[in-house]
Amino acid sequence: MLKAFEAGDADAVLARLTDDATWWVAGDLPISGDHDKAGISQMVTGIAAMAAGPIKFTPVGFTAEGDRVSVETESEADLKNGKHYSNKYHLVFEFEGDRISRIREYTDTKRVHEIMFA
Repeated sequence: MLKAFEAGDADAVLARLTDDATWWVAGDLPISGDHDKAGISQMVTGIAAMAAGPIKFTPVGFTAEGDRVSVETESEADLKNGKHYSNKYHLVFEFEGDRISRIREYTDTKRVHEIMFA
């Protein structure tokens, strides 16, 4: 999933999701709140369009219990606005079988706003 997001490949991200999947993003950013599959596609392609190259995610920890996988990861990217973006994330993935049904994303939203949206 993270490799597909890094590449800005919305189709590959969507292929890993259930038909009714949602992705929730913390905070009050333009991308915050719940997104259905169409919104997830827009989020992936929109963020990829801001980047001057690939967005790199480096997972630093995983916890799995039942149908949930929690991933701690760090990101790095050079942006078209000339800024360098880096942040830390906690992503919670909920599965139905081998597909993701829900994602919850926690990150430093102030940092996201200042570097990507200000």
